Amino acid sequence: MEKVDSIYVFYHLFLVDRWRHIWNYHVQTVIESELYDSCKEVKVGVIYKNAEELKEFEDIIKKYPKVSILYSRSYSSLPVTIWNEPKKTITAQLGEGESILKMIEYAKKIEGNQFSCLFFHSKGVTRPNNEKRSQISHFYARGLAESADAGETQRFILQDMTEETVAKWREKLALLKRHSFYYYIWNFFWISGKMLQAFDFKAFNKRGEFPTKYKFKDRHHTAIFPINLYQVQHKKKLGDIRKLIGFYE
Repeated sequence: MEKVDSIYVFYHLFLVDRWRHIWNYHVQTVIESELYDSCKEVKVGVIYKNAEELKEFEDIIKKYPKVSILYSRSYSSLPVTIWNEPKKTITAQLGEGESILKMIEYAKKIEGNQFSCLFFHSKGVTRPNNEKRSQISHFYARGLAESADAGETQRFILQDMTEETVAKWREKLALLKRHSFYYYIWNFFWISGKMLQAFDFKAFNKRGEFPTKYKFKDRHHTAIFPINLYQVQHKKKLGDIRKLIGFYE
């Protein structure tokens, strides 16, 4: 793969519950790791339930010139237009998948394909039951105590995902000189501009493993996104893709 010369950061933010804490932690990691200085833009997809919180977030990001809102939508505003050419509307909530699709539309308008994108999101803002997820053993292996309560578990997972994907951005960017993407876990990933610009909406939904399984019923439609996209573009099976953590091709 040819040298990547531009970095774009895309972030999905759900303005509920602990969003302020998670956003502050993430933006500080982007800044302290020097990714903010190195990237061209930070584009944020925002889903909100309270318009006052949207206004609060708009005021918060005024001090970050590179940060802007990619789109915003009220959670209750349905149906959702998730793609424009061809136009596709759905009545389900895709979670971060909605911002992934908006990222692709944005990437297709960037001149040339010599750029890379980091995508991550406000993981844990809805307080999921992580202990019941099959991937929890990965975090136990990385040092999470099996006796940890829900709060400790969520903090460990968020820090681990952020450190591995955001703080170590130089390492992951170097991978993109030879590979199309780097996928960590739960849609924290890096992906090449070339791969994004080659995205075909109809092909992805017709042949992708998760899109064909989950249709447009919920957020699982775009789960493990870059791995599903890689399989579609290369007509290649990768086994049980749920078990692929820290994976690249």
